[in-house]
Amino acid sequence: MENASRPGSTVLDKGGGARPSDCKDRVGNFLSEIDDLKERIEYLKREIQREKKKLHAFIDGVNDERIRMALRLKYLHGLTWVQTAEILGDSYTDESIKKLCYKYISTK
Repeated sequence: MENASRPGSTVLDKGGGARPSDCKDRVGNFLSEIDDLKERIEYLKREIQREKKKLHAFIDGVNDERIRMALRLKYLHGLTWVQTAEILGDSYTDESIKKLCYKYISTK
């Protein structure tokens, strides 16, 4: 959209001719839409930060060290359950770690 709103990005009609009367309106519409989208992006970034703080606080409050570590690996670092189980070792399987975490979460 930003490229389409720049000067010289005149839309051509079917015959290849420029439609200059449409150009100003289109540019204004694109610029307005770009501004709206930028505002939405900033709002969503702030929401993400608020949710991350909540998630960190929740995980930091977990007393069981292996559940806390599993939750960090899964939800803060974005690892799969298989990767999380491999890191935790001690013969944990992805299913056992997942069940342990889901059980903990369901009690909160």
